[in-house]
Parts: sequence; structure tokens; C-alpha cells
Amino acid sequence: MPDDSRRTRRASTPAPPPAPTVGGIARDPIDVRDRAYEPTLAPLAPELLPDPALIAALRDPASPWGLPRLQGDEGTCGGQALAAMIDLQRIVAGTPAPYPVSARMIYQCARLKRDTGADDEGVSLRDVIKGFYNYGVCRDALWPYVAGGEGGQLSIERARDARNLSLGAYYRLRPNLNTYHAALHETGAVLVSAELHDGWRHDRLRARRGEIVPPKPGQPRGLLGAERHAFAIVGYTPAGFLVLNSWGPDWGGWTPADAAPVPGVALWRYDDWADSIMDGWVLRLGVGAAEAFEYSIGDQGLGFGAEAPVRSTPVHAILGNFLHLDDGDFVTSGAFVSTRRTLEETRRLLEEDATRPRPYRGVLLTFAGGLVGLAEAAEQVARWKRPVRDAGWYPFTVLWCVDYVAQARTVLEGAFADALKRAGAPGPGLDRAVEELAHGIGRALWRDFARAAALGARPKGPLHELARAGAELAAARPGFALRIVAESEGAIALAALLRSMRTPDFAAEAGPFFEMLESVDLVAPPLTETEFHDLARDLDAGWGPGRPDRRLRVHLPSPRDERRLAVPPYGRSYFELVRRAFHPRSPASDPEAPTPPPQPPPRPGVAPAWDAWRREPRTELVAIAWPRRAAPVGPAPIGQVQLVHRSDVGGRLKAVLRRPQPRRQPSSET
Repeated sequence: MPDDSRRTRRASTPAPPPAPTVGGIARDPIDVRDRAYEPTLAPLAPELLPDPALIAALRDPASPWGLPRLQGDEGTCGGQALAAMIDLQRIVAGTPAPYPVSARMIYQCARLKRDTGADDEGVSLRDVIKGFYNYGVCRDALWPYVAGGEGGQLSIERARDARNLSLGAYYRLRPNLNTYHAALHETGAVLVSAELHDGWRHDRLRARRGEIVPPKPGQPRGLLGAERHAFAIVGYTPAGFLVLNSWGPDWGGWTPADAAPVPGVALWRYDDWADSIMDGWVLRLGVGAAEAFEYSIGDQGLGFGAEAPVRSTPVHAILGNFLHLDDGDFVTSGAFVSTRRTLEETRRLLEEDATRPRPYRGVLLTFAGGLVGLAEAAEQVARWKRPVRDAGWYPFTVLWCVDYVAQARTVLEGAFADALKRAGAPGPGLDRAVEELAHGIGRALWRDFARAAALGARPKGPLHELARAGAELAAARPGFALRIVAESEGAIALAALLRSMRTPDFAAEAGPFFEMLESVDLVAPPLTETEFHDLARDLDAGWGPGRPDRRLRVHLPSPRDERRLAVPPYGRSYFELVRRAFHPRSPASDPEAPTPPPQPPPRPGVAPAWDAWRREPRTELVAIAWPRRAAPVGPAPIGQVQLVHRSDVGGRLKAVLRRPQPRRQPSSET
């Protein structure tokens, strides 16, 4: 909610008076994943005043903390309140280098999470907390707040600095006094949102020496009655809570006994709290260790506890290491945002990397599998980061089609349930029923994969922009290399890019791209023989005769592992499901077609004869094996992520990255 005085830190150029901003904070919707704060049995004092260090900072106009904050006429109260809470914890902890954090960064990152337009109801408290969880927060000097000014975007410098401050834990507060009092005793402040009334106005507070007086029953709430606002509670007295606002030093003026007024703080009576409270959260900061950010993955890092119902990878753990596409285009809202700007920032980072004592040798570009969900894919990007960097390469992953997974799984599970009802029990009959019932759905899913890949690789599309960034990087860093890994369905996206590289629209990028490209590894690609033939030939043509040492390696599961790559209750392998239900049917597999002459039974696999792939140029087939400790036990099914990241594929890829780079020869081939 905006400051009703409309005072703002503006540039010298005057601006027209702003229109009132209604709804600076939205209610948090119900989310079963929220964890509720549970008070301990520790005794509670009848009064808890703000920490003396905070009061000193609020009273000192020259304090480096810049408190109380002044949001002006822009509805950024959620970002302002959380920024003040972060600074409060740092003040109390005696931070040796005092500086305010960026409320602007918190708010802008919250809007990414919210995915809202200009006329919405604003962000919620959960949005600002999740924005902080995903991105951290930089210092205000790097992303300063100017009310009504440009919001700005995340840059390399801001992202790097934000890694120094992370969220440790956060809990939702139940709306009862004991819970709020206990949370304040434990952390010193809570983040809240509430409905307002005219008792919050500057003039009313001055008249009541910093006490917010609510309207009497039956009286209107006044001009501010339509507003919802976020702020911090920083203590309590027997009469009510003490709130820290973001309307500048002239607001508030709560006066403790035998002391001077405290700017920015007011007394919020308990009856008013009960009538007006919307949402409340308590949080603590994580350990200030930037290098620990990549371990902030679900239960094993700085996130939720062991009993948490969810695990997620914060965006900051993989920021700069992914390109997120949805339906073949950039993803411009939500948690994992990718735009031309973020791609440009990564290119700039790698150009600057050349001046480091141990610069990267090149980029390992991974096309993630299409049947791995976004959360799972992001976790693997985070886990794969360190071994790739330790080998001297910069990891970068294209997350494409990962947004289809939840919907596709739901639809396929319905088809599987219908098949189980029809067949009655697992077995050949169930497998045939699954193939029949999933055929239409599977074909639509596979068409969506192909369509998304083609759109991503269209002229001026995201993969074209990626290739263009690579060409610019090659020009700035001669000898900088590229290696590609395509995980399962990721081969579909890679094939689309290679196909586009042979068109005139990609002519400027094709030469540098294939000059940089030293090797390609496909891991269990669900391609037909024709699709693999086209991919291999496009790759061979791009490399040309001047680069005979470049190789295409295909990592394939053993027949036993292929059978265990299952999609229960379907009894055959995932590759068989793709071939029989997802691809267009051949006459031999169409039950309504005439019976063909007897033929030898086809070998399992999407391509009935993987051995035939050896005949393609530059191709090596490699059998996937398992390290002793990672070997699957028993007949239980194995998943795609397990096959790619728990087998010996990862070790072989790391060995490839440590090999000397192939000798390069200038070539005019494109």
C-alpha cells in the first residue's frame, strides 16, 4: 500500500501527482504446502520491546541502515516490509558491514513469482518470501529504490551480491496471540499484512502519540479502509503490537516510558489486530555463505526440514545456468524466468570470465529430458553444476517441455487406470490395453514435443538466440569450446536445432557453432532410426571434412535396464511405450490393418535395431553400466533421472570434459 502522504524519494525532475494505488498487498491463498509455526513451551514475557539496536537505528537520521524506510506512492509494501525484517535481524546480530538490502529486488522478484499484470491486486507475502528464497537479495546500493521509477532487472552484479543473503527457514503464523507472541520472542519480528483504516494516517497518529486508534463499531473505516498493507511487527506491550512501517520517519512516534518517540513505529491494539489481520509469517536468515548456495536443495540444504512435504531448488542455486522454454518460447514469469536479457547476461559473464586466473575451457550445454518435471530438472542442474565446473567447464542446461510433465502424467495415469480396469491384472493384456488407450494421448504429447522443439529452433527463437550468443562468445574468446549432452527426449530439441543450422537463417551462427562444438553425447534417446539418421547426418554435415576427430556418442541401456525403464503398470519398457503408443502406427502395429506376412520379432527399443546406428558417420555406441554402489537392486523399475545421473554416464562425461581439447583447423564449412 502506498504512503498516504505521497512523499517520495524522487529525482530532481518533477513528476505529475500519482493516482492512488489500491491493493499493495494481496491475501495469501491457501496452500497445503505451507508449514505452520509451532510455539515452544518457553515462558513468554508480558512485554517485548524492540531491540535497543533497532531503536537506535530508527532514531539516528545518519544511520547506514536507512530506517524507517519510505516507499512513497508505489505499492511495494511487501518488499519494503521484508527488507526491513532482513535488516532488523542483521542489526541485532551485529553485522560488521551495515548496509540496507534492496527492497526493489525483493519486490521485482516477487512479481516474477506472482505472474501478474499491471492492474492486479499486488503481490502477497508468500510471493515476496518465495522471491527472496529463490533469488536472495542484494544491497540497496546495487538496486536502489526510487518510488515510481523503473523497476529494473536482475543483472550479474546484483545476482552475485544477492548470494550473500539467503532465506534459512520460514513458517506461516496461525492468527492467535500466543503464536504471534512466541514467534516474536524467537525471532524479534514477524511479517504481516492487514486491512487499514484512517487511524493509520499521519495526523491521527501524531494526535495519539503513535497509537493506531481503530474506528468505533458501526463507524466507517475512512479513506484508507479500502487499502491492504504489509509491514513488520517488532514487539508487543500489554496493550498491543508494535509495528514498523515503511512510510518514512514522520509516521509513527510510539513513545516508550521515559524516552523519546521512535520514528516509524506505532502501537497496534490487539482488538484492531483481531479485526484487521490478513496473513503473518516468521522467518530467519540462512548462513551468509555465498558458496553454500548451490547446496540449498530441498531437505539437504538450507531449505525445509526433513519432515517437509515438498523440496525445491531455489532459483539462485542455478541462476545463469539454465534456459527455460515453454512451448518453444522464453518463459518471462514465474520462478524460473528466462529472457533474451538473462541470456545476454550469461554471455557477458562468460566473456568477463576470460580474465580470471583459471577461466572456463568452454560450455557444457545440456538438453534436459522432456519427461522430467521442472522441479526435478532444476534439482539435477544444481547437483551437476559443481562437477562440471571442477572439470573446467561452464554448465548450461536447456529446460524445454518440462512444463508439460504434470499435465501429461495426469492424462496418462487416467489412461493407465482405464486399461487396468479393462484388463483386470498386469500382463500382456494390460500392456495391449495401455498401448491402445494411450495411443491418441501419446501421439498428441509427442507432437507437442516436436512442435515445441521446432518453435524453439525457429529463426529469432530462443535456440537461435542461444546460437547467436555462442557465436558472439566465440568471436570474443577464440578457442572457447562447446560440448553438448542430450538427455533422452532432449535429443528431439537438439535435432531441431541442428536441422535449423543448415538453413540460410542460421548461416551467420552455423560456422562458429560447429567450430566450437567438439562432441555430442546422447543418453538413451527415444528416437526412431530415421530420426537418428537425420540428426547424425546434420551433425556430420555441420562439422564437415575438416574436423574428422569430432564424435557423436550414444549411451544406451542394456536390454535388462531397458526393460526396467518402465512406466507402471505398463509391463514393457518406456521405449516400447513410445514406439507402440506415441509414434504414428505402422501397418504392422495397426490392429485394423490387414495382417502382414510373418516377420522375425523386432528387437526392443524405439529403433528396432540400435546396432544399425553404428553405420551413421562419427557415431559410437556405448553401453550404460552402473558403479557398484549405485547399481539398482532387484527387479524394481528405474527412472530416467536415475539412468542418466546415477549410472556410469556421469563419470564418463566428466572424463570426456577433462580430456585435452581436439585440435582445431580453420574451415569454411558451415
